[in-house]
Amino acid sequence: DGLLFLSIVPETYNYALSAGLATGLPIIALDAGAIGERLQGVAGAKVLPMDATAAEVLAVLRDTAGPYTLAGEPLLRDTVESNQAPYLRRHNQAVADSEKAAFQAREVLPLLQKVTLEAPALQRIQRGMAELLEQSLDCHLSEASSQLREQAIQNERQLDERNRHVDALGEELSKLEILVGELKAAEAAETAHLKVTIEALKAAQIEEVEHLKSVIAELNGKLESNDLAAASGSENVAEIKVELERVQGALQQQAEHLEEREALVVTLADRIRELETSTFWRLTRPLRMAVDASRVTVEWVAARIEWLRRASVFIRYHYGRGGWPALSAAIRRRLKARPHYSEGQTDFAWASDVDVVGADELVVLNTSRQPHVSIVIPTYGEHEVTRRCLASLAAHPLDMPCEVIVIDDAYAEPLDLASMRVEGARLVRHQNNLGFLRTCNEAVASAEGDYVLLLNNDTVVHPRAIDALLETFTQFEDVGAACAQLRFPDGTLQEAGGIVWSDGSAWNWGRGENPLDPRFAYPRDVDYGSAAALMVRRSLWNEVGGFDERFAPAYYEDTDLCFALRDAGHRVMYQPRAIVTHFEGVSHGTDTGSGMKAHQVSNQAQFTEKWRRVLAHHRANGVEPMLECDRHATARILWVEACMLTPDQDSGSLRTIRLLRILVGMGCKVTYVADNMDGTDPYRSQIEAEGVEVIHAPFFKSVGEYLQQHGREYDVITLCRHYIAIQHIRTVREVNPTAQIWFDTIDLHYLRSRRQFELDGKKSTADRAELAYREEMEVIGQSDLTIVVSEVEVEELGKEAPAARVAVVSNIHEISEVRVERQGREGVVFVGGFQHPPNIDAVEFYVEEIWPLFREQCPGVPTYIIGSRMPDRLRKLGESHGLNMLGFVEDLMPYYMQSVLSIAPLRYGAGVKGKVNQALSYGLPVVGTSAALEGMGLEHGRQAMIADSAEAFASAMIEAYSDQALWRALSENGQQSLQDRFTPQVARDALEDALRAGVPGWADRRP
Repeated sequence: DGLLFLSIVPETYNYALSAGLATGLPIIALDAGAIGERLQGVAGAKVLPMDATAAEVLAVLRDTAGPYTLAGEPLLRDTVESNQAPYLRRHNQAVADSEKAAFQAREVLPLLQKVTLEAPALQRIQRGMAELLEQSLDCHLSEASSQLREQAIQNERQLDERNRHVDALGEELSKLEILVGELKAAEAAETAHLKVTIEALKAAQIEEVEHLKSVIAELNGKLESNDLAAASGSENVAEIKVELERVQGALQQQAEHLEEREALVVTLADRIRELETSTFWRLTRPLRMAVDASRVTVEWVAARIEWLRRASVFIRYHYGRGGWPALSAAIRRRLKARPHYSEGQTDFAWASDVDVVGADELVVLNTSRQPHVSIVIPTYGEHEVTRRCLASLAAHPLDMPCEVIVIDDAYAEPLDLASMRVEGARLVRHQNNLGFLRTCNEAVASAEGDYVLLLNNDTVVHPRAIDALLETFTQFEDVGAACAQLRFPDGTLQEAGGIVWSDGSAWNWGRGENPLDPRFAYPRDVDYGSAAALMVRRSLWNEVGGFDERFAPAYYEDTDLCFALRDAGHRVMYQPRAIVTHFEGVSHGTDTGSGMKAHQVSNQAQFTEKWRRVLAHHRANGVEPMLECDRHATARILWVEACMLTPDQDSGSLRTIRLLRILVGMGCKVTYVADNMDGTDPYRSQIEAEGVEVIHAPFFKSVGEYLQQHGREYDVITLCRHYIAIQHIRTVREVNPTAQIWFDTIDLHYLRSRRQFELDGKKSTADRAELAYREEMEVIGQSDLTIVVSEVEVEELGKEAPAARVAVVSNIHEISEVRVERQGREGVVFVGGFQHPPNIDAVEFYVEEIWPLFREQCPGVPTYIIGSRMPDRLRKLGESHGLNMLGFVEDLMPYYMQSVLSIAPLRYGAGVKGKVNQALSYGLPVVGTSAALEGMGLEHGRQAMIADSAEAFASAMIEAYSDQALWRALSENGQQSLQDRFTPQVARDALEDALRAGVPGWADRRP
């Protein structure tokens, strides 16, 4: 009937509240953190003060009208005479709807009576069946399911002990009747909800389909005219036709799938009827599966309709902007920029598509006489396999100029590219068989590219795989070689880099695993990479002498090369975005007892002898692979935050991702996990691309589960924000007593709340501040290092926690090299995420008190309010006063480069404000309050304008806006002020000091 939010722990954002608002149910909540502010103006919501009594809460609860109409009679007659009976009677009344139910309880009861007559009496235990059923419904039959199974097993074991007690049979029958009623209610509600949802989705799809049909009809009409040919050329016409055909095909597919999904409601009813002949435990299983399937189906249909909606917007937008030329250009850009790393089965399907390239179809490779990359493909027979490999290269050309060298190692039936209808490759045929190793050495000697890619002919290269390998050399320092993620044809992982053990044996890390597992989804240093797809800087290849010929004709030559490169001071890295399907065994088979594979065994002994000194530091085969796969890490650091980082939406995320990047650059293995186990893209992939492992669902269910399984592997575990740290700090100490615990405060929450109390005087604010103070002091007391963002907080903790070890690791910004000029700029900009309450208060303060004063002296000057999660009431308030309420903006640079001033009218807060740092980094003068500019060492009138009252703030804005000499001084000095406090090098120095002091031997591990 409604939702209660009675937490006394303040939160900056509550995801459960977002879900609750989406239901439309009445909400009763305490004014804790952002909850009260988000519920202002929401129909049906009631917000009580933090100090509300239980009687006050119950009074509001009684007065709240539920969304349901009570039935005249209960669904089931309650036969349980207990304290739960009144509740059950009211509950059964509220959900009664026998006409719409998937099955009738009265038809099931005779069967249940027949079954339960032979059941033993149940012993009353502290947690009754009714309580378990209520809990299972609350958790959607997931968390309590195991308890229900245990209860059923216990019933069977009591069969011989209780000897058919009649009274217990009656009690058990009543409980089973309650179960049927609860299941019926849940299924009826779920079925009704599904029907409504499917009808809504169907209506939305029909509307979107009709609109797209009209757009397509218009497009087809244009295609038949000569205007299109004149505007875009025949090539553009062909491209647009292909795209239109794809859209039409998608429409037909959506219609077919919708019919399938409509049948799901019938399926749900059929599944419920199966319950009539099931046992007690199986009674719950079909319902749970049906409910899960319905949710997946709704998500699937919604995703497809969303695709259609985006396609419609895409066509309308680009055609409306510039007609056919603009639309055709946009389609070409979209086709070229399709994601290069898609998840799930799409990658695997693409690999299979190349298999069906027709024998008569021309394969044209886009090569150059001045290549940046030389692709070397050794072959010995299997010509059709080679053609498939070349076709995959042709299907997705590199961004850089390349050459393709195909070597025929004197196979009896010569390789003929012309007869295979392949153009663009350079063919080299040996007169005598040299073997794989010498063939590669000879081919590389003739290569002209700066980089050489060794590629087996029994491979299929996925989109942008080679570009991803090449980008590894520029993204990371001192890279000598980069290896691909190899997959089997069925899509499972074949190799994510290799591990070499102390006896010289090797593992293909991740073999047979899910390639999307977090362990294999981030770039990292590895012992070696397979030459099936290995890119090497050609100058370094020559420096170490290429493949060592003592390993001829093949095997261990690639492992030896990687060891030689690392011995020369260069890194060997695994790149998961470079996906290559490898048909392992096509070239040389898999039997190590005969043929070429026999050399794999003999060469292991030679390799072990050559690198005995290095292998002495490796573990024995199979020991601690989770540590050995990252053996080159200088330290292992786990970073626990509240939610997924969104660096384009809030400065806190931007700071954290830059900290993680610095730690990776220092040689650390860094793992990031959000407390809500979120793994949303594109943010997850962005973090992984930095070389950071990201733990997320469904691979782990919770931070606690991950800590229990892997917490002991880390040297440092960083817990962010007091309300996250307080949950996990004891677990960290239990699973890894020797690990350093770093507490990243982000800002001191108690200090911010105390300052807010000085402004609003609310008791709830004071309570929130006191709670934050207790938790922050407790976490600081248990942590080895507390990280703050300014010297102001160091001084504060010096008074409150004098024994604490505190370090300043502040915001991180690069200074923009673009020359800043005042001429041509216009407007004022505010940037700040509105999940942060001080930003909401700041905009309200500006709109109601500062803006009228500024507008009076500077009429016509626009103000742009930018920030994610902008509340509707705030948007309406700003728009009613003439402000441009933009909300989330993906790229802030144009606003920083075109505005005259950045404003930060915060009346309370704590820590260093990233929005101010970012504006200063672009040379944009800032007008801010003392709270906004705290901890930055800025001087009024020199690096920034500082004012706290509305009158003084407006006056400072007017002065900086109109005085060009002052504006230039603020721009130059403000930008320069970042150098001493907020650059990457300053943060790196602080992190190095922390590791040196806290991790024994860390300095010795550094390369």
